[in-house]
Amino acid sequence: MAVSTSINSLPNEILIAILSNFQTKDLLPYAAISRHFYSIVTRTVHRRVITAASLPSNELILECYHPSAKISTPYLSCQKLGTCTVDGEPMVNECARLPEIQRLYSSFRPVVIESNRRSWRFRTSILNLGSGGSEAPPIDQKPCPREDIFLDAGELFSQLCTVTNVVKEGTRHGLFVSHVNVSDGVIRVWRDWLAQRVSKSTEAQDCDTDGTDRVLWADRDQHVGLRFGVTLGPSERMPLLSSLGDDEPVSYTLEYKELLVRSSQLLLATEKSEVQEMVYSGKAIIISSM
Repeated sequence: MAVSTSINSLPNEILIAILSNFQTKDLLPYAAISRHFYSIVTRTVHRRVITAASLPSNELILECYHPSAKISTPYLSCQKLGTCTVDGEPMVNECARLPEIQRLYSSFRPVVIESNRRSWRFRTSILNLGSGGSEAPPIDQKPCPREDIFLDAGELFSQLCTVTNVVKEGTRHGLFVSHVNVSDGVIRVWRDWLAQRVSKSTEAQDCDTDGTDRVLWADRDQHVGLRFGVTLGPSERMPLLSSLGDDEPVSYTLEYKELLVRSSQLLLATEKSEVQEMVYSGKAIIISSM
């Protein structure tokens, strides 16, 4: 008489080999079958999240600009810093539950890419000369990405369109064989928030342990957020006398410190990029930076 064998009795190696053929969005429902499956699915997704966060075959690019400067603002490349929680705590142990994976963020440092260095250097030069600071850094040094925020009298906030994409570059610069959007949202930069951030010294900002009050989210689900350093803008745009409650014309400079992307969303984007690359093999998407 034949003996029926439960699928749960299969060795982990066989189950992992079978489940590894599924994309993450198709794999997750199997976690509800049993505790055994839940454990295997969780470990599999965790490994995928860590691998995807390093972007071994892709690149994450960031577009962040005032609505009036969409054409003139070049995109930024993003260098991987690590995997952490929204509080900035680094990931130490492997996540044992799926909700723990959902709370992980991939941390990146926005940087100026080689082809856009002159554009950013020009913006940095104008900023420094207008504020009475030193000259722009030499061309062989990477300028720090910055964004000027100008608030007119009575204006409570400014807006920054924030777009993040996972891309894979082709043989020529500006040609992408795959292009997947991660997030397309708008960040509101409030006058009160700017005043509070600039009131703290640079040392105090750098010593923030969690930094959660420095995160400006681009979407309601908090999939993508940016951390900025804040300094006063050009002196000639500042009122002679002002206080925290004044609504006079004011300007600030935001310095890009960190880009946070929810790791699970980044994983889904990289998997979609792989599919897109296979479907559109031999074709290219052209993205030109001004």
